[in-house]
Amino acid sequence: MIHSFLLNWCVAQPQKLSKASYGALNNYMEYSNEVVHALNIMHADFVYLNKQFNQYIEEDSISIVVYRKENILTNYDFFPVLVRDLYNDIFDDNIFLPYEKRGKPLQLAGKMHNVLNEIDKTRTQLDKYIQSKSYQQDSVLETGYKYLRRMEVLYYDVFTLQEKIHWNLTSIIKEFKRFVIDENNIRAINRLQPLITHSKRLIKSVRAQDVGSSLAYECDKFTSRIRDLRVNKATHLSDIAKIDSIAQCPHKRYDSLLVRATFMVKTVRKYNAGSITKYNNRVHDPFHYIYNNELLGAYNRYGDGLVALFNKWVTFSGEYWLWEYELPAIFEVDYPAIPEYNQFNKDSLPDPEELMKQWQARQDSIAKAKTDADSIYWAMQDSLKADSIANANKEPELGDPTLDGFATNNLVFLLDVSSSMNQPEKLPLLKSALGQLLELMRPEDNITLIAYSGKAKIILPPTSAEKREYIMEVVNKLKSESTSDADKGLQLAYEVAMQSFIPSGNNRIILATDGGFKLKRKTKRLIKRSAKRELLLSTFYFSKKEFQHNKKQLEGIALWGGGKYSYLQEDNAQKTLLIEAQAVRKSKLNQ
Repeated sequence: MIHSFLLNWCVAQPQKLSKASYGALNNYMEYSNEVVHALNIMHADFVYLNKQFNQYIEEDSISIVVYRKENILTNYDFFPVLVRDLYNDIFDDNIFLPYEKRGKPLQLAGKMHNVLNEIDKTRTQLDKYIQSKSYQQDSVLETGYKYLRRMEVLYYDVFTLQEKIHWNLTSIIKEFKRFVIDENNIRAINRLQPLITHSKRLIKSVRAQDVGSSLAYECDKFTSRIRDLRVNKATHLSDIAKIDSIAQCPHKRYDSLLVRATFMVKTVRKYNAGSITKYNNRVHDPFHYIYNNELLGAYNRYGDGLVALFNKWVTFSGEYWLWEYELPAIFEVDYPAIPEYNQFNKDSLPDPEELMKQWQARQDSIAKAKTDADSIYWAMQDSLKADSIANANKEPELGDPTLDGFATNNLVFLLDVSSSMNQPEKLPLLKSALGQLLELMRPEDNITLIAYSGKAKIILPPTSAEKREYIMEVVNKLKSESTSDADKGLQLAYEVAMQSFIPSGNNRIILATDGGFKLKRKTKRLIKRSAKRELLLSTFYFSKKEFQHNKKQLEGIALWGGGKYSYLQEDNAQKTLLIEAQAVRKSKLNQ
């Protein structure tokens, strides 16, 4: 009866998504944002081509059309990481999402990938159409305008897919409990998130030409939100450090967000009042240019806009949070005002019989596409399932992000918190790596924290890794103090480790320091004697440079203790800690 109750209680508890899961989710957002960015770079080309086509046909002011396709998608000047590589990252990391949640976002990303491929293919066709001078045999450039019309539709498809992807990822996150690393950062992000959501409402209202009292009301609410954030800035950021020397300072980023939001709402108010006149004589309605030029510049990355600043805030905070999405520009074809182009007029329709044929052909095409998509989807699901089974049955290797198959841990961290450890590459790096290890640790794993500075003291007694939030609170409160006494720290660490010793487990003391020290003969004997009893000692060395005299001493201590010496830096800290927790395989008899 009790067993049944506990089982039901465990099932009812909301699960948490790991850092790897959030990384997989943000792979989707990073990829789709880069697709949008690519379209916004290409946008100027299509507008320029459209203008040339019209001049060639309508005004007869130019005799040739000029265009050469630039390979934007493979240009590292535009993308530090190429879009195609980001798409591959989605597949590589999708395994970190819950199995039943993998299919839909993968399907949507596949659709966006297909749209991007079609856009690039159409650009190639346009390039060939112009370079081969085929347009000169096309009396009214009918083929050229059809290419542009296709671009117009594809831009709208990306707008729709971008929203669907973000909505789907958000719906996944809502089913899980959030993992909090720092309450202060989470509080600030929670305050800023509605600002981003509300700004999208304003932008979409302008895109839809939704002018009037409803838009005025939204502007009032947005202004009130900005005012509240400005007035309460000190409260929202009271426990977040201000660092004037770096651009990533949260206080600076907070101010920048409010500046762009203020510009945005002022622009929308002017649009709603009809007082923006600089676009009145353009080929499209003013909303088209206000959306593309003014609002997206304050929202997307190319103006270091709201969404870019928010996503950077999330990234630098280290919190597990979904990125926001960027918005693609509107591309709308401007046709020459001559009768030959009536067929492109959105208000003109073919005769009813022809319309019925087109409608039926479209339905057949949709049915076939759906059948093909379903086949691809289920084939993909079978493949993912096979991968999952294979991974589940595979013996995990050292460094794999799991502790399955490894013995229960009794890890005692002996931490040097002397004043010299208060540098980014030392104690803060260790805190970060510890937080990442805790995500993978199991309820049966124990962790102990002992600090030595002046005198050794137990900061955290042996505690189940199930209490991750509490452990991280203790870790984050660690502060550098005065001088250190490693000898006393080691004696206390061995005493605590023996009291919490786990038979057949991974019983290990991890000494983390940035320098050498003297040990008494008694302590050396303790280290060697304990190693024979399967209580091992590893040493971690933190420093900008691996000084040989410190390395030699710490290597010797690790050799006595039966463990390993490691020089920790940003690129290996997480994996080094994980491998220490994977030092002992689980006995087959205990599996």
